[in-house]
Amino acid sequence: MQRYRQELFPTTPMLIVGADRRRIPSGSLTENDATVVLDLDLPAYLTNILRLRPETTHIGVVVGNSPVERYWTSELQRDFQSFSDRVSITWFNDLTFPEMLTRAASMLPQSVIFWFLLSEDAAGVPYSQDRALEAMREVAAVPVFGMGDYELGRGIIGGPLMQTQALGRQGADVAIRIFKGEVPSGIKSPDVLFGMHAYDARELRKWGISEARLLPGGTVHYRESTVWAQYRWQILAVVMIVCAQMEESFGYTWSATAVSAQSWICASVFRKSSISTGLR
Repeated sequence: MQRYRQELFPTTPMLIVGADRRRIPSGSLTENDATVVLDLDLPAYLTNILRLRPETTHIGVVVGNSPVERYWTSELQRDFQSFSDRVSITWFNDLTFPEMLTRAASMLPQSVIFWFLLSEDAAGVPYSQDRALEAMREVAAVPVFGMGDYELGRGIIGGPLMQTQALGRQGADVAIRIFKGEVPSGIKSPDVLFGMHAYDARELRKWGISEARLLPGGTVHYRESTVWAQYRWQILAVVMIVCAQMEESFGYTWSATAVSAQSWICASVFRKSSISTGLR
């Protein structure tokens, strides 16, 4: 679009959202252009992997073979060079997707997979990013780490993630200002950086990763509720019915000890309920 902008839309306001800062050439923007862009800290992805899995000696990087993906392969290779003394890296960009799945299923325990981007494999076959990620998660013999918040819950461990929700909010704010008449080039929107680290509790548990290794301040999602948390009201209803039936059945024939025991049981259950629900 930028290459042919002067021929096609020389005076039309344009908002660029979601591109990485390094993908926008210096001096290519006009007074009719505004941007909401990313500034991806690529080494932070591997730093996170080694923090959570310090025993890692090998990383398989999933990236496709489209022109955009070939650009990112070059950028990743350059930025990951500083980790060459700690881990070996295998690049999946020259594989078909079935070959990637086979490779993922046979990786050694000290390995991990870093899923970066896959829209087209080496055979030129296009893929849905989400479905392909889920397919790899199903067969992977090792943990899978990802690059964006939209992948959390689809099988990645988590950590620093590209913030698509923040991009959307900032992009909408800038668009509204343009529609209200502001000059696009005068709108300076800050680059979108990684937000607080986010993790999937199910993947942490599956791969035996202790939460003590997580970066302080991060958020753990998808915690599974306990039986009490899921069914507390049903349990309370049953206890109330049982207590009422016990009192009705025994009436005034109960000894003081029995009455005391009944009261203690019921009071204990309701006290636990009030503590866990905050209804005190």
